[in-house]
Amino acid sequence: MFQSSPLARAGVQLVALLLGLVVALKAMAVLDHGLGVLTAFLAVAAALAAPLLLDLWAVVRADREGIRWRNRGLAHRLDWNEVAGFERGPTSMVLRRVDGRLVPLRALGLRYFGSKRLAAERVAVLERLRRGRPDHAGQR
Repeated sequence: MFQSSPLARAGVQLVALLLGLVVALKAMAVLDHGLGVLTAFLAVAAALAAPLLLDLWAVVRADREGIRWRNRGLAHRLDWNEVAGFERGPTSMVLRRVDGRLVPLRALGLRYFGSKRLAAERVAVLERLRRGRPDHAGQR
C-alpha cells in the first residue's frame, strides 16, 4: 500500500488550515453585510478546499491480481492485464491503461519524502507486481 508522502500530506494540511483561517476571518468580517454574502463566500471556500482535503486520503494498493487506487474519494480497480505501465505525469505518476488512457495516481507523487529516488522505487514495486514477480515487491 502506498500513500502520499507525509511531507506532502503535511503541506496539504497546512494549506487547508490557512484556508480555514482565511474563511473564518472573512466570515467574521462579512457578518455585518448579511448572511447571503457569508453563504456565498463559504460555498466558494468549500469548493476550493474540497480537492485539497480529499487528496489527503489518496492511496494505491496492489497485489498479484491487480491494482486499486483512491483519488479524491473515488476508488477504482484494474486487473494487471488492463495496465500497460506507469509513467511520469505533470504532478504525479500516472497509470497507462492498455487502451491508452492515463490515470493519475495522486498517492504516487513525483517525490517521496522529498526524494525522486524513493518515488521511483515505489513505482518499480508496482512494475514488478504488474510483470508478475511479486517475490521482489518487498525490496526497497
